[in-house]
Amino acid sequence: LPTDYKRPAKKGIRGASKDFVIDKELLQNIQELSRQSGTTLFMTMLAVFKVLLFRYTGQQDISVGTSIANRPHHSVERLIGFFVNTLTLRSELDSSISFSDFLKQVKAATLEAYEHQDVPFEKVVDAVVGERDQSRSPLFQVMLVNQTIPDITEFSLGEVKLSKETFANEISKFDLTFHILETPNGIQGSVEYSTDLFREETIDRMVGHFTELLKSVVKDSKNQIGMLQMISDSEKKKILKEFGISEAVY
Repeated sequence: LPTDYKRPAKKGIRGASKDFVIDKELLQNIQELSRQSGTTLFMTMLAVFKVLLFRYTGQQDISVGTSIANRPHHSVERLIGFFVNTLTLRSELDSSISFSDFLKQVKAATLEAYEHQDVPFEKVVDAVVGERDQSRSPLFQVMLVNQTIPDITEFSLGEVKLSKETFANEISKFDLTFHILETPNGIQGSVEYSTDLFREETIDRMVGHFTELLKSVVKDSKNQIGMLQMISDSEKKKILKEFGISEAVY
């Protein structure tokens, strides 16, 4: 990814978090596209996210990490404990492929990864990565995490009542992590990002491009991924009218 600052020789953990919202109408359109395509909301969001990374980098081989509950069997479904594993979801992109065809590829790759979700991520790294690069995480540097939390207004344990507390996140485990939580009013999202690499305004612009891509795919999923509109009308106007002025007084 193009960064605002030069990548340090050794990866740090300094970071920040930026919240964003995807409105209810756009969420419903994405859900409808997912139903028509036979995919989950996560698969559709992942495909759009990979298109975003492809458009930002020009790289055709994109790997994105994600976390998975890793409770595929009934015997562990209700057990207390941390079973979460990390998966690397890899895709090859081409600007001429339609989004609908690319979504099919993402679906197939995701389902295949789910079949091997019990393989520890550390074992995969040991088997695949030869020499470690201290400046970045192995296999992937960007994550997309889809949270599926039941809509519980109040939670208690006997006489003990639990409440939510917010805090300022100053740590980033990867270059970027997009968190997506589906709610009745739309998607509540946040981006955890490395402040060693990115400025806040860069993340704001990236979220805007991600949202515009979502609007573009629900408008025409048959369009080529290289032709999907990514910038908003206001940003386009600024680039063409304000930055693109070539007239001069001699």
